[in-house]
Amino acid sequence: TWTDLAVNTSATINGVYSYSSDNGGYLTGFANFSTQIIVNNPPTSAIGSATLQSFFMYTQNQAENTGPLNIVGASDFVRLGAGFNGLNEVAIVSNNRFVITTTPLNTWTFASGVRDASNFTVNLSLNGGSRITNTYASLPTVTPTAAYIGWRGPSTVTTTIGRIAIVLFYNRALSVAEELQNYNALKGRFGL
Repeated sequence: TWTDLAVNTSATINGVYSYSSDNGGYLTGFANFSTQIIVNNPPTSAIGSATLQSFFMYTQNQAENTGPLNIVGASDFVRLGAGFNGLNEVAIVSNNRFVITTTPLNTWTFASGVRDASNFTVNLSLNGGSRITNTYASLPTVTPTAAYIGWRGPSTVTTTIGRIAIVLFYNRALSVAEELQNYNALKGRFGL
């Protein structure tokens, strides 16, 4: 069981995985196409602005759209994970609005993706660095029906291959200062 410390929600882990107490603890050893981490009772309120953050490590190139957190609606989603080409990309993707960059394999990474409905932007920063921002003409809301950690979901069952230590979700756009606060508070665990 994966436990949400903020609201006492949990996630069920099905399939192959292992746990390591290194770096303060992380899950790894996922089997592609079979390991599933399903968030029980995910948020169901419409998402306008949101922030998705994670400390993770890819240990090989990824399948398209896998990654630390995937919140899915009936016809929309917001995802922090691999981009459209998979590989060692990391992206914030929502309703085909996205920012994509790359991260080294076998290296701990802190990714912070922000979806800001107030100015129709999506932005992404890695390891406390500058934000990469794309602005769109609109940013439709996402109405969640399910959420997954490290798994794309039932329609395409690809799984993140690597390590996932921390996954954070906020129902608002964090400021740069708040983003850095999270990174600085936790980076020592990962040698960053």
